[in-house]
Amino acid sequence: PNATPNIKLLAWGRDAVPIRQRVLNCNQTWQAGKPYIIYDTVQVPAGCRLTLQPGTQVYAFNRAVLLVEGTLQVQGTAENPVVFGGFRQDGPYREAPGLWNGLVFRRASRQNQLNFLQIRNATNAIYVETNPDQDDEPEVTVSNTIKYARQSGVLAVGSDVRATNLRITHCGEFHYAALGGGSHRLWHCTIVGEPYLFQRDNPALLFSGSVELNGTTRRGEVVAQVANTVVWGVLPNEVGLLQNNAGGFFDAQFSHNLLKPQFAS
Repeated sequence: PNATPNIKLLAWGRDAVPIRQRVLNCNQTWQAGKPYIIYDTVQVPAGCRLTLQPGTQVYAFNRAVLLVEGTLQVQGTAENPVVFGGFRQDGPYREAPGLWNGLVFRRASRQNQLNFLQIRNATNAIYVETNPDQDDEPEVTVSNTIKYARQSGVLAVGSDVRATNLRITHCGEFHYAALGGGSHRLWHCTIVGEPYLFQRDNPALLFSGSVELNGTTRRGEVVAQVANTVVWGVLPNEVGLLQNNAGGFFDAQFSHNLLKPQFAS
């Protein structure tokens, strides 16, 4: 007799908080528990703050971006870091780059504190392009881990960044790039250009006094301090210093580092 096939399917799901295209209300707090799913562009408006408590998990769909024009406060801890990643975290997708666009800090964004933050699977994990100012107060202060970025771990354009105990690996182009000037302090960081999915031609760490954006050259003074930091990788030279700012101020100081190539540091 013809038997009716009996096929058992087993599927796993997880409840989540969907965040679709919108401008967030001022002074929101996201917390551990249900993960937050970003579907497209989500904006923290100027003058407002988004706080992420320890253990918060945020996953993003293709091309999604968290656009910060106000302030982002990430309050992760060593035991309960805050995690950003692509929506797919199964199998090979866990280590895939470019699954979402990353964190973007623009215009008047200031006083961003990103503590014990893990970012995975982005195009540019952290992109900073704020309005020019006359001080060296950091627009973004960051610590912990960035992995599997299609282009850059940290890409800062004419902006001020402080990085402490930051580990950046597996990026397709730059790992940490400061372009068009800015004040940068990297202490106790590990920046390693390991073999990955792409052939990388750019150094893992780059400071440049100029950058081309939308057909316009942006130039600025560069002040950089790199201390107790490892910069290594597969390229012969993983540290790039390019003044390129029409004779403007360029001061990059290195102290007690392990660099490739090894020079006075």
